[in-house]
Amino acid sequence: MADNNLSSLSGTWYGNYYYSSATTAYGFESVFIETKGAVVGNILDLSVFGEANISGTFTSPNLQFTKVYYKGGRASVYYEGKISGDGKILTGRWEIPPLGRGTWIAWRVEEEEASDKNSLDETIKQEQEAEKTLVQVAPGGRH
Repeated sequence: MADNNLSSLSGTWYGNYYYSSATTAYGFESVFIETKGAVVGNILDLSVFGEANISGTFTSPNLQFTKVYYKGGRASVYYEGKISGDGKILTGRWEIPPLGRGTWIAWRVEEEEASDKNSLDETIKQEQEAEKTLVQVAPGGRH
C-alpha cells in the first residue's frame, strides 16, 4: 500500500450521514481533491439522491464544504467536520437550513478497497432498495 499523506484530505472516502431525528444511516462514497486548502470533488449518495459536486476548504484538522446535487430541485447541504489525528476518519455535522440537520462520519479508503468495485456495487444496490422502501413508507422533504 502506498503511504497516504495523512495531513491531506485527498482521496476516496466511504461514509454515512444521519438525520438528527433518526438513527438510520445513509451511505455515501466521496472523492476529495485538496490543493492548498481548497477542496473540490464529488459525492455519490447511495440512495435516490445520486451524485453531487462539493467545494469547500480544508485547514487541518478542519473541513467545510457545500454539497450541490446534479439533480435539480435539491437543496444545497452544508458540511463541517474534522479529520482525526491519524488522518483516517472524518466526523462532523451537516445542515440544510431550515429543513434538516444531522451528523456524518467517513473513513479513508485504502487503495485495495477502492479498487473492489463488486463490493461497492452491491452496497449501492442494497442502499437503493432500502431507500425505495423507505420513500414508499415515509414520503417527504428529505435531502
